[in-house]
Amino acid sequence: PMSAAVNYDSRKAFRNMACTFSLCQAALTTAMMCSSIALGHQLGCAANAVLYAVNVMASLSLAPWVNSSLSPKQGLVVGFMCCSIYMLCFAIVAAIIDHPQGWSMDEAWCQVLALVGAFFGGLGISISWTGQGLFFSLVVQQLTETERVDKISMADLRETEEAWKLSQVTSQLSSSFAVWIMVAECGVKFQFAVMQVLMPWSRWLYFLLPCLALFATASFAATAELNAGMPEKRMSTCNKAIATVSLWPDPNLWLLSFTNVAFGLSAAWVNSHVNGHLLLKAFAHPKYVGFASAMTTAIAGVTSKMSGCGSRKGPFMAMGSVAFLIIGVLGRLPFPNQFLGTGTWILAFYVLHGIGRGVFESTNKAAFGETFPGEKGLGAFANLLVQTTLASVAGHILAALKLEDIVTYLLMAAASLILPGFLLAACARKRAIGPGVAQLDV
Repeated sequence: PMSAAVNYDSRKAFRNMACTFSLCQAALTTAMMCSSIALGHQLGCAANAVLYAVNVMASLSLAPWVNSSLSPKQGLVVGFMCCSIYMLCFAIVAAIIDHPQGWSMDEAWCQVLALVGAFFGGLGISISWTGQGLFFSLVVQQLTETERVDKISMADLRETEEAWKLSQVTSQLSSSFAVWIMVAECGVKFQFAVMQVLMPWSRWLYFLLPCLALFATASFAATAELNAGMPEKRMSTCNKAIATVSLWPDPNLWLLSFTNVAFGLSAAWVNSHVNGHLLLKAFAHPKYVGFASAMTTAIAGVTSKMSGCGSRKGPFMAMGSVAFLIIGVLGRLPFPNQFLGTGTWILAFYVLHGIGRGVFESTNKAAFGETFPGEKGLGAFANLLVQTTLASVAGHILAALKLEDIVTYLLMAAASLILPGFLLAACARKRAIGPGVAQLDV
């Protein structure tokens, strides 16, 4: 049947996107993780600051405009290319700074190249993440319209059936997408950490990152276009640019924002305080950061896979809330202490952050896709990226100012509001759709 063919093509296109996107993002996050080590603390932090700032500004206007002006595939290719430019600039500067035969570049040019690369990195992240959100929403919309409903025995309203299908599809695709990201990131970071330990000229290994990103870009560019395109009635240039801001009056956007804020603050806490202080104090070598990050990603992948086993999202949102809350509580305890040994203390942060990240990457994405289907996903996922990035930037700034206590208090506050916000958004969606949907959504 035609619907079965459309179903197959949509899922195949989604798998192609998820695989290539995961490889590109795995390479990019590895470069960001090593930035302050490879480029030096000052230049590395400055480059990351530029990347975050451009990411936020582009997500508010440029990224939605690019993705709505081009096809879903073309927008992602542009984002992948920008990410590849960032990693190439990063690899060049890292290799020149520490070349064993004494190659040198004028310090000003090193800084310019690193910051220009970071500029393209911010563009790439905003365009690619907004593009994959639009891609995700369009696939969900198409599958919801074509798939038959299995394992359901209810003769209620048609809206109830459609809501159940939407919930099922968003849970399955978000879990699958998150698993792809976690597997790729875990594999790349673990292998990269091993090679850094075994190979003496470890900084030359950074050239593997842009090669991997360019391979992902070329592979995705060679795939077929997504059949589900944007609506024939195109948005005006102004509407494209304000697609992110136009959703701000919607209370559901803010009710679902607490997971994004908690994840951003938790990532800042782990990267700045746990990686920068506790891990080095415990093991006295930065090479363990790669292994610890790979472990966090592996745990997030398992959590993401679990979240795709059903349509109910409430239990997983509660699990993520508890994980982020415990990180904040443990952050208030002295280190080391008489209750937890050094190894257990360090391990707890990475395990809990992995659980929280798994919920953020899968269940949280499914909630956004379900609440903002179709073309609305363009602005919704751009807002998701803005909220997460701003929370992470705020966390890093507070940590740099030695105000880690404020980070933990903000993290605990955001974590405690995740489940209430999600339940209120689900109730609002039930009222908008009709009766009989509450149990399916939550």
